[in-house]
Amino acid sequence: SDVYCGIHSQLSGFILTMSIVSKLLEDCIQDRHWELVKGLLNLSDLPYSDTSFELKDIIRCNIIPFASDITSILHQAQQEEKMISTLNTIHEYWTTVDFLFEERIQNVQCAWLSSDSVVTLEEHQFLINSLLWSRYLESDLYTNEGETFQLRTDVMKWNSKLKLIAFVVSLLDKVQTLWSKLSPAFAVSGEIYRELDEEA
Repeated sequence: SDVYCGIHSQLSGFILTMSIVSKLLEDCIQDRHWELVKGLLNLSDLPYSDTSFELKDIIRCNIIPFASDITSILHQAQQEEKMISTLNTIHEYWTTVDFLFEERIQNVQCAWLSSDSVVTLEEHQFLINSLLWSRYLESDLYTNEGETFQLRTDVMKWNSKLKLIAFVVSLLDKVQTLWSKLSPAFAVSGEIYRELDEEA
């Protein structure tokens, strides 16, 4: 009957609306994503950050035709959250890592990274390289002070830092390995010192 069809249509629409609303309630949805929703719905005002914001405010916006677009915004928010989490993990790890020192060569303190840190370095470089290909690398993010920056800024910064760490570790290993081979000759006799130029 017409009554049944009408009720069924309203219930179906309500269920779909609730499905969309649930996406907007994900923890990864931030103010910047609500602003995207406002633009999508062509709304000048949507009090999403106000305590007066209620379910009816979304329902009357007729969001069903925009279900696919809102899903895309949710996906963007999820990917941004993963990227930020990855960058935070990398930052927290490398701000606490120290070189290890030990007298491996006579009278010379050698420096190196632990094997775990070397493995982590390779893993973090792989993660950063994967982030460089993200379609959301240009997303504008906002700090607590209201300043705007792009994910690309931090990703490029850590790409450079990790490359520098890898270079320094490799260079240290080469220099210390070379000196470990040369040091016995210097230790046996002082003749070599006298034959070297002053600059050397």
